[in-house]
Amino acid sequence: MYFGFAFYWLMPRLNKLQEAFPDYVFEMTPTNSLSDMMVSSSDIVFHFSNSLGRYKFEEMFIREEVFPVCSPELLEKYEINVDKPLSDLRSLPLLHKDKDDARWFNWINWCKVLGVQPPEEGVIFCYNNYPLVLEAAIRGEGFCLAWRGLVDPYIKEGKLVELGPSLKSKSRGYLICTDYYDTYAIKKVVDWLIKEVESDDR
Repeated sequence: MYFGFAFYWLMPRLNKLQEAFPDYVFEMTPTNSLSDMMVSSSDIVFHFSNSLGRYKFEEMFIREEVFPVCSPELLEKYEINVDKPLSDLRSLPLLHKDKDDARWFNWINWCKVLGVQPPEEGVIFCYNNYPLVLEAAIRGEGFCLAWRGLVDPYIKEGKLVELGPSLKSKSRGYLICTDYYDTYAIKKVVDWLIKEVESDDR
């Protein structure tokens, strides 16, 4: 699983997961390497992609939805109206992870899809993992792209403000995958995790 998903979605639920399965021993193995995940021997794997067709069981876990966020202080500083979608990023300090990694939307291709005026190259600051990006945004260091399902608690707590426009995908997102869904032990955990996502949507 990727660091952002592990840090922002799974870790906050680990105690609850352990309480639901007190006889199980859970071990997380975060990585941002696709090749590492493709050879993983884990019972349950979380991928970010389209359907892989590699595992016996693959289900879309969280569909991709990408939108800008910033701290309330930065929103006030740049006098941004939250009810009006962003149309020009050239004057804004922007944060992003691995802007040349094709697996993730970055500011350039996000702007291209949505028709937003793209940023100038000099105002993009890159970090090597998503938790660093998000923490920088919370501290008010810049605007960043956010993924639905990962940042929702920070928006609810008022640490980040959701802006538009939002880019939604029907086929991309976080997949929950396993070759052991036909076993009672793994099926119970997978079903529990899927219900957690469904409860987030309610």
